[in-house]
Amino acid sequence: MNSIYILSLLAVGFLYCVEAQQSKPSFCRRYDCPLFTTVSSNSDYEHRSYQPSKWVSTRVLGGTHREAGSTSFASYLHTSVAGMKKVNMKMDMTVPVIAKVIPTADGEGMNADYTYSFFIPFEHQENTPAPSSDDVFLEEMPAFEAYVRDFGGWAYESDYISNARLLKADLDRDNVDYDDSFYYTVGYDSPFRWFFRRNEVWIVKRTSTA
Repeated sequence: MNSIYILSLLAVGFLYCVEAQQSKPSFCRRYDCPLFTTVSSNSDYEHRSYQPSKWVSTRVLGGTHREAGSTSFASYLHTSVAGMKKVNMKMDMTVPVIAKVIPTADGEGMNADYTYSFFIPFEHQENTPAPSSDDVFLEEMPAFEAYVRDFGGWAYESDYISNARLLKADLDRDNVDYDDSFYYTVGYDSPFRWFFRRNEVWIVKRTSTA
């Protein structure tokens, strides 16, 4: 009887730890954000394993990173809100906003080809209203693993480029196999948040499919 009781406690404890690892991280604050578990971490970067998730995405060609972000956000608001109105649905704000960026050949800049994606709230992940424009599309991101470097302050294109370069150098130092054909810029805060801002760069593990 005591053995069964102890095993039950261990099982509950294990499930609690798993749930705790996959719960919303503090930097998401009150917003829904994609769930992940931390595989490992050191002083330079974190290795995360993300669960499958659904996003609203739009591709922007041309312009700077900031200009592309403004264009994609306007497209997202216009088309997604129109789609939600058709089905009388409200969609709350989520984080982060991510941009899939293709770097220049020398790795020192960004090609003007961005895919911006906005996380869909948990309550609408299964039944998401279709956007009202072909420029905005639903994207199902499969499970993937990423190496993550975070930094604070207001993030500009040069900040993302320099942090991506530093992250790649750290991964090369540690003999980590990663996909160097693209990376993600990641922002968690609105323009109205002045302090304690959170930004990240994600580089995907080569065996992943994100």
